[in-house]
Amino acid sequence: MQKIQWSDLPEARQLASLGKKVSRPAQGRLQWMLFYYFNGRNAARTCRRFGISRQTFYRWKRRFDRHDLTTLEGRSHRPRQLRKPTWSAELVERVLALRKQYPRWGKDKLVVLLRKKTVHRFYFDGRAHPGATQTARGVARATETRRVAAGTTETAESSMGYSQA
Repeated sequence: MQKIQWSDLPEARQLASLGKKVSRPAQGRLQWMLFYYFNGRNAARTCRRFGISRQTFYRWKRRFDRHDLTTLEGRSHRPRQLRKPTWSAELVERVLALRKQYPRWGKDKLVVLLRKKTVHRFYFDGRAHPGATQTARGVARATETRRVAAGTTETAESSMGYSQA
């Protein structure tokens, strides 16, 4: 294998001098690339030398542009596009009020109540249902079971003296 000379990579000297303008992690990645290019383009040796995985090295090698050092900077992990809320604030408040008024009722009964009280029509799909509002806002359901004695359970309603008929 032939070693790369400074003349083979004319901007290598310039890249090394510009290393102070990038963040510390990007400077480290620049060292990986310079070591790789000046030591026979041996990825396995570069990874052993710097203690990184080949997958990580090849990811940064694919991003690396020797004319633009900002390609060695880390990218944001935030999604590029965020989902917009499908419910209006008014509808959320109404669902929460109904949940507090009827804590034992499920989403199917709440949909019927909401449709009776609203003029406009709306549909709940698998993601947007009255139960989703409850979990998003942290409203607890009254149907939680708890252990009373060994081997028996009772619901919150029966412990408060309500009949289940």
